[in-house]
Amino acid sequence: MNIKAISTNIGKALIINALFMFISLMISILNGFDSAFTPLLISFLVTTLTGMFPFIFVKDRPSTSLHSGFLTIVLSWLLSFIFGMLPYVLWGGEFTLMNAWFESVSGYTTTGSTILNDIEALPKSLLFWRSSTHFIGGLGVIVFLLLILPESSPFKFRLTHLELSSLAKDGYKFKGRKTIIIILSVYIGLAIAETICLWLAGMSPFDAINHSLSTVATGGFSTKNLSIMHYGSTAIDIIIMIFMALAAMHFGVIYASIATRSFKPFRHPITRYYFLVILVL
Repeated sequence: MNIKAISTNIGKALIINALFMFISLMISILNGFDSAFTPLLISFLVTTLTGMFPFIFVKDRPSTSLHSGFLTIVLSWLLSFIFGMLPYVLWGGEFTLMNAWFESVSGYTTTGSTILNDIEALPKSLLFWRSSTHFIGGLGVIVFLLLILPESSPFKFRLTHLELSSLAKDGYKFKGRKTIIIILSVYIGLAIAETICLWLAGMSPFDAINHSLSTVATGGFSTKNLSIMHYGSTAIDIIIMIFMALAAMHFGVIYASIATRSFKPFRHPITRYYFLVILVL
């Protein structure tokens, strides 16, 4: 088991979390240094320093074995939960230690359950961090690891095959890094497209971004206590339902459809069965 490989890859996963904490920190500044500024600043510094710590002692790029890779995934998830709860704990309010842990796990696993009675009491920066945990979790630690693992790693080869369904292999035939670029492109593209649609439908830009991060992750976090019912808009309901259905599909189908400028990939039996089940239910 390669401890160096495990520590450096976990470090990279934590730095990705720190990046979204930094964006939340910028939102706090733009909102006049709201009450979550200090909790987010401390969380960002702690997460960044912890994530960078392994690189002080590891100078080369150690290879990752199968066992080391799976342990990296487990520890990356657990540490993301722990560091992700820091902004909640430090901010206080309804966030006791147990409540903060619940909210963090719910976010990263895209469960979408919440312990909050008054979501709107949270400052905008903390609301954005909350939605960010959905976005990070929706893409998945596995995809992040596929991005950071060396191209020649045997574990990366195994993970790539785990991420590709039979439908994907039929729809488009890419390997390695290109596969992950496709997944990232579709994931981010869906979030941007939904943000624009929700904004045009009447949401504020901030709410549109947050609900998009939640929707493409197929989660359930909202910036409002009544969630989508707060807006009382059929257009918003329909937009979110459409993007939920698209986000739950294999991204290879969406990419193939855009790349070929054809709806032919959507005619695959699995895709048709998927939409039929949704319509029936």
